Amino acid sequence: MPQFSELCKILAKHLDWHKARLVCLARLLMSLMMVGTVNLTHVALGFGGNAQVDSRYRRLKRFFAEVEMDYQQIALAVAGLMGLPNEPWILIFDRTRWDLGVRANNMLVLSVSLGDNAVPLFWKNIDKRGNSHASDRKELLEQFFSVFGVAQIKLVLGDREFASSELMKYLQGKKILFCIRVKDNSYAKNHKGKRVKLSHCCRRLALGETWQGNKPYQLWGNEITLVALRIENDLLVLATTLSVQEALERYAQRWEIETSFAALKKRGFCLEDTHMTKVERTEKWLAILALAFAWSYRTGQWLEHKEPTKIKKHGRKQISCFRRGYNFIRQYFFDALHPLRKAGEQLSSLLPTRRRAREKIMIPKKLRFCPVL
Repeated sequence: MPQFSELCKILAKHLDWHKARLVCLARLLMSLMMVGTVNLTHVALGFGGNAQVDSRYRRLKRFFAEVEMDYQQIALAVAGLMGLPNEPWILIFDRTRWDLGVRANNMLVLSVSLGDNAVPLFWKNIDKRGNSHASDRKELLEQFFSVFGVAQIKLVLGDREFASSELMKYLQGKKILFCIRVKDNSYAKNHKGKRVKLSHCCRRLALGETWQGNKPYQLWGNEITLVALRIENDLLVLATTLSVQEALERYAQRWEIETSFAALKKRGFCLEDTHMTKVERTEKWLAILALAFAWSYRTGQWLEHKEPTKIKKHGRKQISCFRRGYNFIRQYFFDALHPLRKAGEQLSSLLPTRRRAREKIMIPKKLRFCPVL
């Protein structure tokens, strides 16, 4: 298949792997697109080659057990496949979790905002239940700095679970802009040194109204600008280095990583279907899914350039860029299997039709209502 050779060439431009490893990775990516799940039993069916399915399955297991991945190189490969711009990026922190029996896979992810989605660049399986530690987040940022540099960061976004004194102090020390949500029951000191509850400061806000402290507040020992917005049944409080309007607009982009997780899970590659429990193997799977996501999204961008997606009445696209590219790639591979469909049609023509089968087999009248018969 010429497309397979082309995929190997593209991967070779970004990954300095042995040819046999690249071939295995290319086959794995193509099979993943076709079967739509990370379950190795299914991936082995679409893996290709002349070997038996059991042999393919064992080869895939050896791949995850033996291949050493350089995740900094994977990040460069994802950025290259995505064609990310040279201008600074907006980074988003979030965490996704899925359980397998008593085992919890808890993945901390640092992604780049794409405007309508987010692509993961660095991740870490924190190997415990619950929230990540500030040291884990700093570790991912340090990996990003070593590959792309501090100047490549425009802004860091995070939800309430990432609000910590240590992370904010670290970002301020690096002179990195951030916008992180904090719990509205947190306490901070105003410019007079008085300790106040954040929800009390915003108690008179009506739905849709915003608030900003006149002067920076001392939050957990850090001098921070606080911004708030009254939303339905909740209060959105942000610790940020931005203005009110910009902070609210930028924080809305944090939702992009949720759509990214949906693409990696049930709406795309079904990450939760993996039966792997070892930390290093689940991290390898996420690296492969990041490459698959980049492939799908870039294909969607190409299709969007050829023919823009229809905008519905609510103002959003009828189909996302990732989903459009993902569906196109899958349909392409399925169409390549048309000879097998024709063979199946020829085989079915040799079998007796339903009418002929009924003529040969006497079916009792009481059973003729059965749709199978």
